Amino acid sequence: MSHNKSNLCKSILKDNFGEVAEAVGCHLLKDNICALRYLALKSKFSLEQTKKVLCVLLQHNICDYITDSKGTLEYLIDSEIILRRIRFPNYIYCAKTLYGDAAELVAEEILQNGQIDVKIEPILAIVKTSLMIYTKIPVTEPDDAGIYWKANFDRFHQYMRDQLMITAIASKGLYFQQKAGEVLRHYYVSELKSDPYSTVTNAVTLTGESDIYKALTQIATSHLESVVLESFGSKCLRIFRVLLLKKHVEQKQIEDFAMISAKEAKELLYNMFSRNL
Repeated sequence: MSHNKSNLCKSILKDNFGEVAEAVGCHLLKDNICALRYLALKSKFSLEQTKKVLCVLLQHNICDYITDSKGTLEYLIDSEIILRRIRFPNYIYCAKTLYGDAAELVAEEILQNGQIDVKIEPILAIVKTSLMIYTKIPVTEPDDAGIYWKANFDRFHQYMRDQLMITAIASKGLYFQQKAGEVLRHYYVSELKSDPYSTVTNAVTLTGESDIYKALTQIATSHLESVVLESFGSKCLRIFRVLLLKKHVEQKQIEDFAMISAKEAKELLYNMFSRNL
């Protein structure tokens, strides 16, 4: 894990759960797997404080535990789950967009508590599209089958990615008509209504293979062009597009293709070069 990523995780833990959680999380991120007493010793907090923090982190699915050969519990931490807390507002807005205000409250409650065991009608609607999934809490007695609900982040990310694709395809900057975005939107809605775990979903006529890499490249290029236009102006944008198209080109050719004078081309290229473009 990079130093910046580790610092961001520690900052998120401190902001959400306090200094004890930050200290415990720091050693888990560094050592990967630690026992309770080792964590208490390294973090310089009492055993009781460390235990309470681990319970909170387990509740929020940030920590997990395994049992070693001697039967000792050892704890590990998931940095990706920590980083997903930054996107909580997006997840809540996503639930509201799909199912309304009630779903927004349910999503917010689940995200704030990590896991909840209540049975509410809006949960059932959200579960149908796998935005929320249930987890069984391990128990010693087989008769006790408690079910707790938690967020399915992968499904949230899939929906947000789909919306990004729809917006990109409907954008004028990608030379597609807005109707293309509407067609894609209706396709995703049909997929949303079908069971995501079924072997066959709604039948769609295949007219050509999709190229996700090309689509994502086009989206990234569109964003880069916007940055160049806002930072350097339309003439630099023409130069930037020539460089994207030709890959390697001499200054004289840039002047001809972009229809810019030699003096302007030299000055604009220097400005772009100084900004590492």
